[in-house]
Formats: sequence, structure tokens, C-alpha cells
Amino acid sequence: EKRLEGLRDTQESVQGLSLWCQANKRHSQAIVDTWLRILRKSPVEKRLTMFYLANDIVQHAKRKSDVTIVNQWAFAVQKAT
Repeated sequence: EKRLEGLRDTQESVQGLSLWCQANKRHSQAIVDTWLRILRKSPVEKRLTMFYLANDIVQHAKRKSDVTIVNQWAFAVQKAT
């Protein structure tokens, strides 16, 4: 949760957290649930950065053909909009 709350609007921050999420994919559902909870309580100006993070994670998962991760994030993004 602290990592997601500390996300900044920089490419390095988004990519760094994306890599961390990918490295901890065994906890992916908890990460997705936490992302959605934090997104909902975040100020509008931070929400775009949260979506950049989701996009980066999904793009990497698609390249690796990780359907589970893609589906988890797709469901969360759908719930967020």
C-alpha cells in the first residue's frame, strides 16, 4: 500500500513500481485490489498516474502472455471507470 501511495508522476516511478508488481506477481490479486482502493480515494490529479501504472503492468504481462495478470487488471480498470 505504501508503494502505491508513494507513486509519483514520473516515468521512473511508474516503471519502478511496475517492475516491483511484476516481480511480486504471486500477490497480484492483492496488489490489484489495493490499487483499486487507493485509486478511488486518490485526488483526481493522481489518478492518471495510477492508470499509467496499470497500463505498464498490462503491457508487460501481454508480452509475456500472462493472461491471469491481464484479466485481473482488466477487471480492476473496468471497475474503476
